[in-house]
Amino acid sequence: MWSDRPSAERVSRWSRVLLAARGPAIGVARRIRLPLAVSASAVRVAAALATSPGSVWLDTGPQGKQLIAWEPEVVLSARGNRAVVETATASHSLDTDGFGILEAAIEAWQGTGARLFGYLGYELGERLELVPRAPAGDLPDLRVGLHSAWLERVDGAWELVGTSAWRDPSEIALLREQIVTRIDAVPEADRTQPPNMAMPAGQPIGEPDEEDFRGAVRRTIKRIHAGEVFQTNLCRRFVAGFQWQARRDLYCRMRSANPASYGAFLDLGDHAVLSMSPECFLRLRQGGVESMPIKGTRARGADPARDATLARELMRSDKDRAELSMIVDLVRNDLGRVCEPGTITVIEHATLMRLPTLQHTVSRVGGKLRSDMSMVDLLRATFPAGSITGAPKIQAMVVARAEEPFRRGPAMGSIGWLDLDGDLELSVAIRTAVVGRGRIVATAFRLTERE
Repeated sequence: MWSDRPSAERVSRWSRVLLAARGPAIGVARRIRLPLAVSASAVRVAAALATSPGSVWLDTGPQGKQLIAWEPEVVLSARGNRAVVETATASHSLDTDGFGILEAAIEAWQGTGARLFGYLGYELGERLELVPRAPAGDLPDLRVGLHSAWLERVDGAWELVGTSAWRDPSEIALLREQIVTRIDAVPEADRTQPPNMAMPAGQPIGEPDEEDFRGAVRRTIKRIHAGEVFQTNLCRRFVAGFQWQARRDLYCRMRSANPASYGAFLDLGDHAVLSMSPECFLRLRQGGVESMPIKGTRARGADPARDATLARELMRSDKDRAELSMIVDLVRNDLGRVCEPGTITVIEHATLMRLPTLQHTVSRVGGKLRSDMSMVDLLRATFPAGSITGAPKIQAMVVARAEEPFRRGPAMGSIGWLDLDGDLELSVAIRTAVVGRGRIVATAFRLTERE
């Protein structure tokens, strides 16, 4: 169950392994910010830094905030009830799942100023409730890297953010010089987004095929009419051959064509995750929690008049508003498990979000995390996001699992960062694909509900 915590003794045992992997902090850690004396696009910086296994590029659009992290010092992953702790020289296996290894990471590295960057796969949520488990797969349920330094870009200016937990300030200053040198050395061809060239991809194949998927939709609608669920999101995968070396170019193409609030490119060695999500799953700042569920979609119009017509249609749609209200109630219920009573509020409801190619209605739900709850308790209470499960959440997951003969993996999970000092920011990983083993796998969902 979501409320089942590992014992303090087990968490301490796992955290000792993590401490041995990276070592305790050197004295009192503090976070140091150093501006970079370089003007460079995120594409250029990523070409210089985000090319090694474990690198992360989180991108909130050309005018927004970007984060780039590279060469993680420790990698944490989990499959089922086994977690793995990896460094450049050693690997250790632990008897815990993804949530347990996150608990251990907080105990081991709290107060260091370091961050975990990576993804939580959808199947991690199947460990929280009594729901059928997905078949075994190639990718971890969770994969995050420990980073003690990263770059942030806000309003066009780059900063190196580093912690003195394992480096003294002079080493961080030297690291800044090395980064600038690497950025300056990027070839001219890699300094801007790639040209509009054909991607080396094969013909996509749907899994399941169209006929089988239509059958799954019909069966799900019958279950809805029988009263099992109000709504569920059925997923379908599209698989095509794809050349590994084109993965970053594809992400650059994606962000150029459709910049999103939560773009992400995770280059993880044997696979890469590419995401263009508009949706915030969780934002935690000093105990304040926010979630921003999205429901209701219309295209952008070809001209201002058509665009306004489509926006009005969306905002006046009783069906879309009811759907969003249902998920807002689900989010309120999830947050109520771990937030202080009386603090959960709907800050905004059914406001219009405009993206370059689509427009949505979005709500904003907030609360105050209880003092006896950690960020991992928050994740256990809310994962996966209700906007990609349906409602009621647990039964919607049961229905979807009965019809999906594959793992969703990083898609429909979450991507982002967890600060070991207590904050986090995670997307809902919709519009997400995985590249690896000579192919690209894109997972899409179709909303199935009673009309």
